[in-house]
Amino acid sequence: MLTWSWPLFWIGWLGALAPEIVRLYAIRMRPERFAWSWFYVIVSLGFATLGGVIASMLPAANGPSAFYAGLSTPTFISTLLKRAQSGGTDSDSDTSSAAPIKGIVDASGTQPLPTLHPRPSFARFLHAL
Repeated sequence: MLTWSWPLFWIGWLGALAPEIVRLYAIRMRPERFAWSWFYVIVSLGFATLGGVIASMLPAANGPSAFYAGLSTPTFISTLLKRAQSGGTDSDSDTSSAAPIKGIVDASGTQPLPTLHPRPSFARFLHAL
């Protein structure tokens, strides 16, 4: 059953805004590199809200995990957009062409162990929920 947590929502909301706050701080001395607009504010607040929703819906056990869930929101969105643009294929999860690491073999010492892909797909993550 899904339980809602407002404190985790707000921590995730702040986590989603954290990269933007860091970016704005980094360009503070060169204001010509950034132009404020209502579109920017609305999109930023929408992104923060989405980060809060993700943090509250995922099983975040505490504040730091909720903050990280919000901080990870850009990765979630980017992965979803890439999958939508590629027609739903997950080419990153294909391990058939991955070469085994030299020197790592099975217990018999003869067969190389299969290589695992270092980045699980977002689709597998959603499927696991």
